Amino acid sequence: MSQLATVLVRNTLLGDGKPKICVSITEATHEDILRSCKRIIDKGADIVEWRVDHFSRNDSPAAMEETLEALRGLLGDIPLIFTIRTKNEGGLADLPLWDYVKIYRAAARTEMVDIFDVELQIALNIPKEIIVELKRNAKLIFSKHFFTMTPSLEKMVDDMIRMQVFGADIAKLAVMPIDEGDVRRLFSASAEMVAHHRSTPIITISMGDLGVDSRIQCVKTGSCLTFAAVDAGSAPGQLPIDLLRYDMEQFNMTYRPPKA
Repeated sequence: MSQLATVLVRNTLLGDGKPKICVSITEATHEDILRSCKRIIDKGADIVEWRVDHFSRNDSPAAMEETLEALRGLLGDIPLIFTIRTKNEGGLADLPLWDYVKIYRAAARTEMVDIFDVELQIALNIPKEIIVELKRNAKLIFSKHFFTMTPSLEKMVDDMIRMQVFGADIAKLAVMPIDEGDVRRLFSASAEMVAHHRSTPIITISMGDLGVDSRIQCVKTGSCLTFAAVDAGSAPGQLPIDLLRYDMEQFNMTYRPPKA
């Protein structure tokens, strides 16, 4: 089976069949954010996500730029994802659309962000010119999160295809399983994307305890990125990074892909 399309972010290649590990920073203050970043770097994360919806001063462009500059200095060539997760999708932000866009545009002007995570519903409601502006110096993840259920296979595939059509460099879907059947359906949606819709890499996650295998078996699902925790996790079901890395290595050693 051919590989997904790849996306190069600094020196990190996503979609090459070697899933990367991302850890999120969810602290509120500048000082705590930098301390968390140092711990994440020490643990060997491939990518770092700054969850700006947790930042106590996200209404201040100057404070955000100061923190971005400090993070960039610490991270070196480690890619940085910039995310404002809304309350509708499991985050803390409760902003009017254009306030949300204003923060993203201000971050883009710093040229210190490598990837912007934009929720699909927001991407569908802002002018195409804004998408082009954000992509000028960064890649885009379009994301959709279902924190109470797992949609139908058709719905999951359709959402990821819409992300691709509207300009995402990477399509991300996170769902909550109620039973093992939901986890299998997420795996099936991932397989459908890998087999028939390879125009971008994908990130697919089944959250909570039931969905832990989706975080470990990325080489099977085709997911290019998985999320781990160093301090507090940013979503249900995240494993500590050391444990996740070990479990992924064990699975990768024994996994044999089906013959085409």
